[in-house]
Amino acid sequence: MLSTDFRPLQQVTNRRQQSFETRRVILRTSTELAECESNEIDKISQRAIADLMQIEGAEQTGWFSLGESGSLVEVLSSTCEFPSAQSTFSGGLDGLPWCLDLLRADKAVIIESLWDLPASAKVDQQSLKACGVRSLALLPSNSLLLGKTLMVLLSTSTEIDWSDGIVEHYTLLENVLSNSYQRKLAHEESEATTERFRRLFLSSTTPMATLTHSGQFVLANAAFHCLLGYSECQLRQMRCDDVINLASQCDKTSLLKNLSGQMIAQFHLCEIDLIRKDSSLIPARIELHLMEQHPLEDSRILMTIEDLTEHHVKEDELRRRQVEIDLLASQLIQSQENERKHLSRELHDDIGQRLSLAASEVALLASQHSDTTPISVSRLEVLRDELDGLCSDVHQMSHNLHSYKLQHLGLNAALKDLSRKICQPNFHVDLRADEFEDPVSEDVALCLYRVAQESLNNALKHAHALEVAVTLTKLQNTIYMTIQDSGIGFDSSASSQGLGLLSMNERVKLVRGQFRLHSTPGRGTEIWVEVPDGSMSIGLPKRSTIHAH
Repeated sequence: MLSTDFRPLQQVTNRRQQSFETRRVILRTSTELAECESNEIDKISQRAIADLMQIEGAEQTGWFSLGESGSLVEVLSSTCEFPSAQSTFSGGLDGLPWCLDLLRADKAVIIESLWDLPASAKVDQQSLKACGVRSLALLPSNSLLLGKTLMVLLSTSTEIDWSDGIVEHYTLLENVLSNSYQRKLAHEESEATTERFRRLFLSSTTPMATLTHSGQFVLANAAFHCLLGYSECQLRQMRCDDVINLASQCDKTSLLKNLSGQMIAQFHLCEIDLIRKDSSLIPARIELHLMEQHPLEDSRILMTIEDLTEHHVKEDELRRRQVEIDLLASQLIQSQENERKHLSRELHDDIGQRLSLAASEVALLASQHSDTTPISVSRLEVLRDELDGLCSDVHQMSHNLHSYKLQHLGLNAALKDLSRKICQPNFHVDLRADEFEDPVSEDVALCLYRVAQESLNNALKHAHALEVAVTLTKLQNTIYMTIQDSGIGFDSSASSQGLGLLSMNERVKLVRGQFRLHSTPGRGTEIWVEVPDGSMSIGLPKRSTIHAH
């Protein structure tokens, strides 16, 4: 760079005038950019660059984004007032290694004459000479959004004595332009986002509308109009509460409160009946989303609607089928009990009586034929014992199929009898049952008896338990029964369950009760049953304890 200690007065005056004009242009540009609309930023920036190019006497200029390898990407398009330096440096600055090193260090490059370049910049000198450049100013700056930017000024016809404050002035200008350009990009992104939102909003198959905080409709998509039947013109004259069923007062109050200025949540969800234009009602789930940037006109709230008509139809169908299933289950269990009762009577009244008669006849034969050989008498005695065993087995089968004690003496007596008969030397049942002032209803008694019967059999045959505790008590009009065993247990969280467990659960459901089961491998099983019984009076139970062995 050429410099002199003493310059002619006219030259000093010219430089001062240059500096004044440059500061005036930057001040004017900064004021205009601060007050202008986003679509005017490019025009004001281009005018500023053209004015400063003329003040410096440059022939080409440009504002670029500088890549690490020296590539140049034009940030602001050139105009006829300032021919772009892009044409001179079409390949970037990769041919100027000395200049690039300075730029990477955030240092400006000011070349008034190629002959002022140091020996280490010989490659740069040759490249610039090949491009026809005689004077060059490369002025770097940094932007948070754009990265490293570069203002380029050059002359191909004459050497330029660049102004004294060119680095400071152009750095300031680049900062002003960068801030405005970032505002322009943010505005363009906002407009693009708004347009994408508008397209998605209008084309969505989900009914959607935007509202103000007062509940006034602003805009709705075609799906919303189709669902409610109102035209766009009609809807703009309406408020949200105009389409809400007055009968749903609680939901309406909650919804309108969230539409008011009291809204503090970003999201609100409710189910409510909406009124169509033809006055018909639509069950719907409404979602309200607070839009902080409200991209659509003066909208503040986005409302989406889910039509629950089909959902409710399916729910009704599901409830109807569940009623049918419960009815079929009830009929099935009742049929099973009737069949058990019939088989029990047949075994007891017919088969059992006939076996008893046969055993009596065999005993009579054995006593009348005293002269018969000992072998024959012995065989008759064996046959009599076998018939006695068959009579006992038939009697037990009859009892298992249908408990006459349950039918005639009640639940407590039946449970005591069940506990005594199932006990074995290595299997103990501890029954603790309250004595109720009023008898338990027949359906509830049968349910609890079958649950206890199935549970005790499972504990004996499958759980290999040594002890089972059965508790029966009541609180007001509810009967509680728990059955705990010390067996091997199983994984109760597994999805598959045996037919016995399913049968117990169904029986309890049919009497409007609750059935719970918990079991852990190696830690036994616990069954808990809660059943309401309307026939019971409120009162304290009388405790009766029986230990069956």
